Amino acid sequence: MDMVVKRPLLNVLLYCALAIFASSMLIVWYDDVGWHDQQRIFQIALLWVVALVAWKVPLRNLNLCAFSGVSLLFLLGAMSSLCAKHPAWAFIEWARYLGLFLLALLVGQLAREFRWQQYVVHLVGACAVLSVFQFLVSYLTVVFSGMHFFTAEMLFGGFSNPRFLAQFQVLAMPALAWLTLYHFRFCGRLNSGFAVLFFCGLVVQWCLALSLAGRGLWLGLMVSSLLLVVVFPRFWRLLVVQVVAALAGALSFYLLFRVVPDWLGAEVLVQDSLRMGLSNRDVIWRLAWDMATANPWLGVGPMHFSAIVNSVAAHPHQVVLQWLSEWGVGATLIALLLGGVGVWHALSFLRQQDAQDMDASLWLSILGALVLAQVDGIFVMPYVETWLAIFLGLALARWPGCGPDSNFQVVSLRLMTLPVLVILGYVLFFDVPHLQENTYQQLTENGKMWAPRFWGVGWIPWND
Repeated sequence: MDMVVKRPLLNVLLYCALAIFASSMLIVWYDDVGWHDQQRIFQIALLWVVALVAWKVPLRNLNLCAFSGVSLLFLLGAMSSLCAKHPAWAFIEWARYLGLFLLALLVGQLAREFRWQQYVVHLVGACAVLSVFQFLVSYLTVVFSGMHFFTAEMLFGGFSNPRFLAQFQVLAMPALAWLTLYHFRFCGRLNSGFAVLFFCGLVVQWCLALSLAGRGLWLGLMVSSLLLVVVFPRFWRLLVVQVVAALAGALSFYLLFRVVPDWLGAEVLVQDSLRMGLSNRDVIWRLAWDMATANPWLGVGPMHFSAIVNSVAAHPHQVVLQWLSEWGVGATLIALLLGGVGVWHALSFLRQQDAQDMDASLWLSILGALVLAQVDGIFVMPYVETWLAIFLGLALARWPGCGPDSNFQVVSLRLMTLPVLVILGYVLFFDVPHLQENTYQQLTENGKMWAPRFWGVGWIPWND
């Protein structure tokens, strides 16, 4: 009887927690911090709530091999953090990943109910559509204000760097395609309206993607879509929706960023999607490789790429090099093995007749994000890495293969919540209240530059 009373309250709590986190790309909740720091604060708060809930609520069980691999991964991460130059910062990064793991398992348990799956995907779609609305408002403001100067910084909000939007798009665009199909199949004026709304949102997202010229986004969408159409052609409807939306988005881009500005005599600053070069990624990739070869077994410590200031970025923009340099060879190999097994398991499930369009949409989102992570900071930016953990939780809920109930795993997972509660709780309740003044001190007195990692000024430590 107790659980019957508590479960609806728990659902409401988690519905609200996810919605509040999702709003961190739409609403300025803190005037004194940037988008990146706001999203980090909301991420930490969400993970702290998840760890609190996970102490009482059973999580999705993994099979023995997967759980053993994850446990060994975090054990190696803890050892790397202890040996790091700045252990406190290293353990913050370690606890954040642990919290994301718990979030995926909690969603994997709750989303066994289809209403939870619908809620999560519709929440992503709502964020994507609302971001489109904000863009259109900004665009009309530029047109009618007389400024007549079209730049990404003026038109796009929600992220400290407008091009970070591409990291969210790689997850959201397949979800928008599924939402379009899902509502289109139902009769009724309301469902038809939702189908049109989500499709229009997808069209404008393609327009935004063209204006931001994110080559990593093209790569992620292309690889995941090609694999889907070659290996699982029965999901062709999802790809048809994407192709039609992409063509309409290209036309919208031409009208909004070529025809209208020419008519107004306005200046447009957008990057070329076909530009060549690595945008200095080769510099930070070389730095990460040097760190990895100098510290092969445990790495320099989680987050410690940002302990050595360089002129490019506070993270390597490549997930394998990031883990090799910071966590070491052992942890990286385990992570790659777990990821490879997960991709293979997804392929096996999508071959079955039980697989549906939502499963294919999840495949497109997750694989696209993993591909984008090879050239971008997917596993650094708070907003997108949290959504990726949530999508992985949906996959755990929908794709069979989890292990049986195990008291050992239940106890182990509860123990894992403790460092998340303590470490992230300390950051949330003691560091965040002083974030603005500490950020100002790093930028002025210590001469550090804006380079997102954990905080917007990502270089560590902060007491230099």
